[in-house]
Amino acid sequence: MHTDTRCAHPSPEIVSEVTRYRDEPNARVIDLRPEGVGYLPVLSCRTGRARTVPPRLHVHPGVVEICYCLRGSLSFDTPGRTYAFLPGCVFTSREDEPHRMTANPKGLFVYRILVELPASGDVFDGLSPCDTAWLRRSLLALPRLFTVSSPDLRIAFERVFAAYDDRQGNADRRRIELRRRSLDILLACVDAAEKGIRRFSSPKVEKWVRRMEHAPEADYCLEDMCRNAQMRPAAFTRAFKEISGLPPGAYLRNCRIRAAMKFLDAGQSIASTALRLKFCSTQYFATVFKSETGTSPRAWQKR
Repeated sequence: MHTDTRCAHPSPEIVSEVTRYRDEPNARVIDLRPEGVGYLPVLSCRTGRARTVPPRLHVHPGVVEICYCLRGSLSFDTPGRTYAFLPGCVFTSREDEPHRMTANPKGLFVYRILVELPASGDVFDGLSPCDTAWLRRSLLALPRLFTVSSPDLRIAFERVFAAYDDRQGNADRRRIELRRRSLDILLACVDAAEKGIRRFSSPKVEKWVRRMEHAPEADYCLEDMCRNAQMRPAAFTRAFKEISGLPPGAYLRNCRIRAAMKFLDAGQSIASTALRLKFCSTQYFATVFKSETGTSPRAWQKR
């Protein structure tokens, strides 16, 4: 089933995404509105499938999109920046914010929902106007990217799918359970974002994270970074991982692979890309590239 209830985005380079509903072992994309959850047109779980062709930049008008990565090393492109989407990360987009997932490796595990924001005077299912206004503000205030430190969000997703799949019991009870569990996902996201913002409080470490993103071809020495940040190696690595989702070495490798995607797209050769990004050999570059993206550099060029 296909649905696209929104008009196309004014820019020819940006489209409104068309939702393709299906319920398969590796790709569950479910519409919860017929199940009594009027604000969730998409509940999705994707596992283990690779996509080698990046989609076009797209938007979801009138909704907030929330993606939660449990496994896989992915990335999201926006017009101004590319974000590393790593295990434990939540990526959100609001209404008309263009984005696309540019890497989709074979071992991924991603939960995703689209939340249709209530119009003025409407409410979320089962909430008062006051509670609806608070939840709407909180969803619109979610940061573009944050990390989750507790299992609450994962458990909330699991319980919604369990409630959806339970068709043996009372139908009315099942609808109530779906409404309650769906609301738990939204509250868990808001709570996780608030905790994540409180944890990101190291500007000196944040500087090195951003430097790797903007100059992945440069050389980085852990001792130099620790000395600059005036931190011990263990504390620096812990803070770095809290901000980026990965320790420094793994994050630098991820940044280099994201840069490699752009260089290959621009027509650079595989050998020159590997050399420019400080990989010790073309073969090692190809191995790392495939582990990060799910495809080889040559297949990426031919896609």
